[in-house]
Formats: sequence, structure tokens, C-alpha cells
Amino acid sequence: MGSFAPLITALPLLLLLAQPGSCIPAQHKPHTLLPRQTVPQITFTILPNITSLSQRHAAACYEAPDFIAQPKRYYREGNSVVATCWTKPAAFEWGRQACEENDQLWWQTSEKCWVPDFALQPPEDLNTPNDKRAQLNFCPPPLHQTGALWPEYGGVSYCYTCANLDCAARKIQHRGGHIELNCWRHGAKALGDDVWWRIKEEDCWVPQQVFDPMTLQGNGLECARGA
Repeated sequence: MGSFAPLITALPLLLLLAQPGSCIPAQHKPHTLLPRQTVPQITFTILPNITSLSQRHAAACYEAPDFIAQPKRYYREGNSVVATCWTKPAAFEWGRQACEENDQLWWQTSEKCWVPDFALQPPEDLNTPNDKRAQLNFCPPPLHQTGALWPEYGGVSYCYTCANLDCAARKIQHRGGHIELNCWRHGAKALGDDVWWRIKEEDCWVPQQVFDPMTLQGNGLECARGA
């Protein structure tokens, strides 16, 4: 009988484990949905037209926070605009910058374009620039570089297929003499300077010396190798 003692002793335990419901698998907890994080925003209203855009449009939303960038869309007076962050311009137009008091404050909209502060009516509880800025985060301005040609060029210059005056060239003409630029690189010397700028969205180069240095504004970077 001694040889069967371990088996007899273990029988109650085995019977217990065999009872229905005695071995219950761990229950999976239902997935908990995390609360959706809301992006801070301010809803502005477009003020009456104080620029010369047109009779139909009261304000434009620009591709970059300055007046040299191209408008991405237009708003009419009374339209609502949702802003998600604010910034200061990387480039600006000298003459106009001095005319508008709040030119230095721009708002990025939910449509990923930029509207100047002076074109927007804030909610009643946000009366000052500090009130408005405190509600949203600062966002760095996108890369945007511009330059204005020296007056003697009359808004017309030449653009070269490479950073060298010996390369093929064609005439370029831009409104107000301002040119939107992409990036810069070192090339052949032109007018005593070897820095060349690539025109935005074009495989075309202009020597830096054609620009009035006081108007060469922005945060453009050196071109990537091979550009």
C-alpha cells in the first residue's frame, strides 16, 4: 500500500482541478479607448477688406507667413478661420512691413496656410496679442527665402541653368522685383561673389549680387549636394 500512497494523496487535488469552472482562463479586458487629444485652436472672423485684394475677397491665406508668398486661398468678410498656431515671418516686404502694425504676427490655419493678424477679428475674450498667443503654441515659420532685385534691373534679370555666367540663360521677371528663392550654393564668381540662389520650383540659378542685400530675407538653407 505504501507504493500507492502518493497517488491516493494526489487524487483529491486532481479531482478539484477537473471540476467544471475550476480552471478559468484569464479574461481579456476590453480595449480602453484613449480620449482623443484635441488640438488647441482659436476661431477668428475675417474683418472687412483693408487691402486691395479685390471687392470679392477680404483676406488671403498665404503659403508662407509673408506677403511675398503666393496666396493658397481667399476669404470673404465674415468667414470663420480656425487658427492652430502662430509665428513670425521669415521673410517680408520692407515697404509693407512698416505700414501694418501687426505684420509680425501670423496665424497658421487648419488648412495649412497663413493669415496676418490684422485681417482677423478674435473672440471677445481675447483682446490683446498676448491673450491670443497664450492660447496656442508658437510654430516655426516654414522655409521661405526672398530677395528684391536692385532697382536698376527694373524687375528683370537673367536666370542660368547652372551657377555660372557661361551657362545658358533666360530672362525672368517678377512682380515688384521680388523673387521667391529655394536654396543657395557656391558657384563661379559673379560680380565678385560666388553665392548663387536657386529660384523656387525652377531648376534655374541667379547670382546673389543681383539682389539688394537689405531685401534678401528669409531662412533659406544651403542646397543639398547634387541639387
